[in-house]
Amino acid sequence: DGRSCFQCRKPFARQETERKQTPTGTATTTTHITDAKTTLQLPGLQTSVTLHSEGPCIERYVQANALRCDHCARPIEDQMTTVQLPWATKQATLHQHCEADYVDLHATRCAQCEGPIRDRGVRLRSRGLVHFLHARCEANFRTWGL
Repeated sequence: DGRSCFQCRKPFARQETERKQTPTGTATTTTHITDAKTTLQLPGLQTSVTLHSEGPCIERYVQANALRCDHCARPIEDQMTTVQLPWATKQATLHQHCEADYVDLHATRCAQCEGPIRDRGVRLRSRGLVHFLHARCEANFRTWGL
């Protein structure tokens, strides 16, 4: 509801009362405190939350709730991308800066140029073997590779 931190559940506004003995009696001072707050929506999550700006609340929320990069396993806090490689069984969720390394490590390699097949690919069967190719490499492979 925005009145308390989503992570620690403590309110953002509170009162602190201090009582002091003075020569004429007791003095009471009430201080109204409002903590700084941050509204955060992590990539891939539908809702935004309000958290304390200072202290451990943001980091704890991110660690507990952020999607994890399928390449480096760190939480994704911004600039998320998804990649569906040809012949892969699942879509990868990644930091944008991890995308090239992920594709280089996990993509099927072209039988003609040996580069990673990122987008559309061709699957050919020849002499009992299955070959995966970039669409642009298929003609050269049929001429020289079969």
